Amino acid sequence: MPTSLVVNAGSTSHKLALLELAGEEQLPCLWQAQIDWGGAQIGGLLRWRWGDDPWQHDTLSLDHGRRDALAGWLARMVPTLMERFPITAVGHRVVHGGERFQQSQWIGQGQLAALQALIPLAPLHNKPALDTIELLLNLCPDIPQAGVFDTAFHHTIPEAAITYGLPMAWRQQGIRRYGFHGISHHHMARSLSAATANQDLRLVSLHLGGGCSACAIRGLRCQDTSMGFTPLEGLIMGSRCGSVDPAILLHQLRHGWDLDSLETVLQHQSGLAGLSGISEDMRQVRQAAAQGHAQAQLALDVFFTALIRA
Repeated sequence: MPTSLVVNAGSTSHKLALLELAGEEQLPCLWQAQIDWGGAQIGGLLRWRWGDDPWQHDTLSLDHGRRDALAGWLARMVPTLMERFPITAVGHRVVHGGERFQQSQWIGQGQLAALQALIPLAPLHNKPALDTIELLLNLCPDIPQAGVFDTAFHHTIPEAAITYGLPMAWRQQGIRRYGFHGISHHHMARSLSAATANQDLRLVSLHLGGGCSACAIRGLRCQDTSMGFTPLEGLIMGSRCGSVDPAILLHQLRHGWDLDSLETVLQHQSGLAGLSGISEDMRQVRQAAAQGHAQAQLALDVFFTALIRA
């Protein structure tokens, strides 16, 4: 029975599933696991189950960091999986493929340097994805592994929509709109197209999670999207600022801020977290707003205003 281990290494979680390659649209799930890294103060919150069995729970120690915690768990879990099911292939979601990775492709040691070079463009996502790829290449070097890139779906966006109003020399250096969450947006479009038997749908899809984006789709092809050169642009998100006037950053640089500090604020201390002062988790912000917390209510208002504006 051929199977594929599918890995989604996100900014705040790891999700894994072992799927039976049964030639069906909805593949049977033999095993699944999720690690929530959000509660770093108490460890990685792990849950897993076989098939439809009840969920089992554990906590991964973060004393030596997220990568070491993941490495230790994978070293225990992968052999257990392979004892029960032969893993035929591994598929990794990779957020930023740049201009090089325009479609899914097999990943080996030869591609790691190119993936490493893309980390600065999506540090919250590509770093954990590359860590996971490296760990699994070492754990099971004989199993083919593929990268499935969030940016690939957006390569159909017209040139005029991916080009910023910046010097053409910058565009030639690869500074352009790439778009993200493409796997999610493509899946939504395909599912709705199949449900309505309409191959020429015109729709706007929304991906709303820790990261948020909107996507305009026609005939299963992306026409435009809210995210840009990196996953920082566009809608307000859990801890990311979304689109802001770039002159704000110049202003802060002139007033003593350095690049690393600015990046920390934009990536980790903005969005719902920065506005509410409570959390990047929408559930916690909504709960606080319902209890009369003014900053939490403002965070929600700003979030939904940006969503409607998109």
